[in-house]
Amino acid sequence: ERSCSKLKLAGYRDWRLPEIKELFSIADFSGAVGRKAYLNKVFKIQKPDSSILNYDRFAATHRTEMMGQTWSATKYTGDHWNRPGVEAAFFFNFLDGRIKQAPTNGRNGLFHRCVRGPVWGTNDFIANSDGTVSDLNSKLIWQQKDDGKTRNWKASIEYCEQLSLAGKSDWRLPNVKELQSIVDYSKHDPAIDGRYFKQHDKKGWFWSSTTHGDNISHAAYVCFGKCTSVDGVDVHGAGAQRSDPKS
Repeated sequence: ERSCSKLKLAGYRDWRLPEIKELFSIADFSGAVGRKAYLNKVFKIQKPDSSILNYDRFAATHRTEMMGQTWSATKYTGDHWNRPGVEAAFFFNFLDGRIKQAPTNGRNGLFHRCVRGPVWGTNDFIANSDGTVSDLNSKLIWQQKDDGKTRNWKASIEYCEQLSLAGKSDWRLPNVKELQSIVDYSKHDPAIDGRYFKQHDKKGWFWSSTTHGDNISHAAYVCFGKCTSVDGVDVHGAGAQRSDPKS
C-alpha cells in the first residue's frame, strides 16, 4: 500500500493498491501455467526466479510458475487458516489464475500492481420481487436463490439453460468474472449480500462457465462459503476463486 501511495508515474501521484475486483478485472483465462500468464496481453509480468521459494514452507509442492501472487487492498474478514487475529488480504495469482488470501505480515512478500481512479466494482442491487436481482452497474440480472442441489459443471450449464424464471428462458451460467462480481468481501459466512441473495448451503461453492486456462478438464469456481481444505481449514478464504475437474 505504501509503495503505491508513494508512486509517481505518468505525471500522477494518486496511485493506490487495487481492490480484488479491480485486480481481477484485468485477468485473462486463456492462460497456461508456465507458458502464458492469466493476464490481459496489454500488461506485462515477469516470472520470479527460484529464490522466491526460499522461505516458502510449501516449497516442496510449489513451483516458480505458480508464484505470481499480486496483492489487493481487500482484507479478509474471516480467520486466515482458522487462526483468529491474523490479518489477511486477497491476492490474484497471474501465473496460475486463482484468487486466494495470505497474511499481510507473512514471511513471504507478494508482488503489487498499482491503479488510480475511482474505486471500481461496487454493486447496485435491486430485488425485483420475482425471484431475480438486478445489478444496475453491470446490467446483469441474477437468479436470487439456488435450488439447493449440487451438480457437475456440464449439468450446471444445462440447468441454467433450461431454467424458466420471471417469465424469461434465456438464462446461462455466468463466466468467472461475472460470478466474482457479486461476491461481498465485507462478509465471509457466506461472502454474499444476504439482503438480496439466498444461498441454501452457506458453505456452498459455485461453478462459473469459464474453462480454467489450457486445462480443458477444469473449470473455475468461486467460494462464496469458506474456501476450505479437505481437513476443513479455511485456507483460501470465502471469496476465493479456484478450479476443479468439470466432472
